[in-house]
Amino acid sequence: MTLLRTEHARGAYEWSKDVITEKENFARAEVSKETAGGIAGTNDLIDSWADTRGAKGTDAAENAKGEAKRSYITGREEAYSALRTAEN
Repeated sequence: MTLLRTEHARGAYEWSKDVITEKENFARAEVSKETAGGIAGTNDLIDSWADTRGAKGTDAAENAKGEAKRSYITGREEAYSALRTAEN
């Protein structure tokens, strides 16, 4: 009987690990979509601004988009790190 309980517990543990992995993968995909959407929105804003000044496609406009992307990603990573630290 003890062996049967041990096997059931092991199976439940493995199942729970699979569920957690699946949820983490889903969350990562959602975060990737949100990040891409945020970056695209920022790029559109910079392009619109640059277009009104005749600067669309210039090095300055492209550098601004690159910096905005880095800042956006860094901000999300810092927030994620803070949340993970708060859990522990």
